[in-house]
Amino acid sequence: MRGHSIRLLSVLLLAAAAPGACASQHARAEPRPAVALRVADPGVLAPRAPAAIDVFVRLPPGKEQPLLLTPSAEGDAVRVVRGRLLRADARGDTQGELHFQVPIEARGEGTRVLRFRLLTYACALRCEAVRLEQSLTVQVRAR
Repeated sequence: MRGHSIRLLSVLLLAAAAPGACASQHARAEPRPAVALRVADPGVLAPRAPAAIDVFVRLPPGKEQPLLLTPSAEGDAVRVVRGRLLRADARGDTQGELHFQVPIEARGEGTRVLRFRLLTYACALRCEAVRLEQSLTVQVRAR
């Protein structure tokens, strides 16, 4: 009988530990905090002129996680002057967003596509990578 009570106690101890495992599974089912990426349309750009594209990132409140913004341009007509921006390159605005000014140079007339890739992390019980991408079509022409 004593061996049976030890096994029963072991089962009860394992069951007591199980809610932590269940909580972990429940935490995975919860939605991740929202991360948003918004790129402002600069309007028509002038050829051979420096410009900046305003990019806004909204992150969930809490501990600051690493952040990498990688802009790129398709073709040679628009050149991204700085290809990687970090959290320290942004300034906070009054709406709680991070505001990046991505420097570009329009080299020739036409329509071009700019891409912005964001990598950051959302952390609750464990951290998960959050990747967002947004494209912007820009017009370059003499004014």
